[in-house]
Amino acid sequence: MNKLKFLIFALLATNVSMVSGQVYDFWQTEYFTWEGAKTGNKAVWGPDDTQNTYPSGNIFVKVTMKDPYGLNTTTTNQSEFNDYTKTNAFFGRGNLALQIKSQSSNQSVCLEFEFSNPVVLNKFNIYDIDMLQTSKQLLSTFQDSIHVSAYNMNGEVPLVLDYLSSSPKFVINGQSAKSNFAAGVNGDLSHSDPDGGLLVYSNAPISKFVICAANGPDDDGYSNSHAIKILGFEYREAIGRIEGSVFDFDTKLPIKSSRLILVDYNSGLPIVNKAGELMETTSDLDGQYVFPFLPMGKYKIIQNDPPGYESHSDVDGGNDNIIVAEININRPISSKNDFFEILSSPLPVKISSVDIFRLQGDVYRLAWKAEQEVNNDYYEVSISSDGIVYESLGKVQAKNVHPSIYTFDFTNLLKSGKSYIKLAQYDYGGAYTLLAVKVLEIDGNSESFDFYPNPFTSGGFINFTSANESYTAYRIYNSLGKIVQTSILPTLVTQHSLNLAELSEGFYMLELRGIQTSKSIKIIKR
Repeated sequence: MNKLKFLIFALLATNVSMVSGQVYDFWQTEYFTWEGAKTGNKAVWGPDDTQNTYPSGNIFVKVTMKDPYGLNTTTTNQSEFNDYTKTNAFFGRGNLALQIKSQSSNQSVCLEFEFSNPVVLNKFNIYDIDMLQTSKQLLSTFQDSIHVSAYNMNGEVPLVLDYLSSSPKFVINGQSAKSNFAAGVNGDLSHSDPDGGLLVYSNAPISKFVICAANGPDDDGYSNSHAIKILGFEYREAIGRIEGSVFDFDTKLPIKSSRLILVDYNSGLPIVNKAGELMETTSDLDGQYVFPFLPMGKYKIIQNDPPGYESHSDVDGGNDNIIVAEININRPISSKNDFFEILSSPLPVKISSVDIFRLQGDVYRLAWKAEQEVNNDYYEVSISSDGIVYESLGKVQAKNVHPSIYTFDFTNLLKSGKSYIKLAQYDYGGAYTLLAVKVLEIDGNSESFDFYPNPFTSGGFINFTSANESYTAYRIYNSLGKIVQTSILPTLVTQHSLNLAELSEGFYMLELRGIQTSKSIKIIKR
């Protein structure tokens, strides 16, 4: 997938939510509808149904009746009006009427919705939550009591309950709603009256949603005819992504143009993501790849060796060309799925590090360390604005003595923005090997500093582009991340000298720190 398409789909399709520190992305809104609706899946619930599985969008919704007291109305357990739980009943087309009887209070009949992939409920409405008392006979009374709950792989998930009107005829208490009760007063409402309507939604992904309806605790506990109206609902599927990199095992440098395919863990079939894109890609200039907009689940990443390379290993330690990756609500982003390659033929030059340093103005230094050189004629440094078309900056003659540290000073021709700096090696027969591509990003408006000379022998100078007002101290870290030197920095100066004679040869990180900012550059001791 190219970057433009990726951005368009990201803007169109996803919604970001953070729950308990975890960031989730969700696909576009889908609609679950009942029989008689004009759009959607139009799910049918028959008079004696106890379980149905409905396709909705790209997921499946399994709906199950939980009726331990046998109070749900069916063709053999009808209400006094000879009706029963079904779609397209007395509440009209496009709705499910959950009709129940009672023998005493608090005997629940529940509907359980299970989703094949985690979702968030955007809008789930329940209507006709009221108190029916049409006569003094006990069998004619009913007080609605509704309880909702939701679950995912971590256990129960809190739901949000809210009124649909400013003058509701019921009270919300936690995960429950109970209609108002007044002895001798009929509180019957129309099934379309928002005063008896409840909104339920979730902030975190869920896999199961349960609605339980029962006779409330305040009335006499008997009824022969009552129902709640369950409308179609809106939801968004939780999605994730899988990413990783392809590296040269010997040099630890990224490898571009390695082909990667994502397949189903069980069937081995290629995956098409939520955006309709076939999940095949190649590693970029930084060796990175990404499979976006994926449903939660288990996958296999299959990597094909790029030209001139063969597999060495991968992060899961199994097959060198296959990584099993899983995304779920606890890990919506599966990262660091890395593959490691080795050259099919012996490498004439092995380098252990490549770094870019700013010297002063637009002058930069590329530094690298060669651990092995065989039949090495020279190195060439090139620059590109797009990572495709390069212009040679110059050559460095090989020493063929290892280990050796090389440097090449150059002027950044692009002045600002992103530049790609390529380091290549040529042997005496003219054979070419790409060793590294470094990305140099420059913000022309940012305050900066440099260190000179770099590499250094006993010390050097911190040079500021303008009088230092931002930084109050500096730290120097060794290659293990340990602080080896620290001190206060003077303000309102353009240069400050450092005595670094006691440092051993090698690579270090020089960090300048201020109250609200910090910046770092790499330096080399010879």
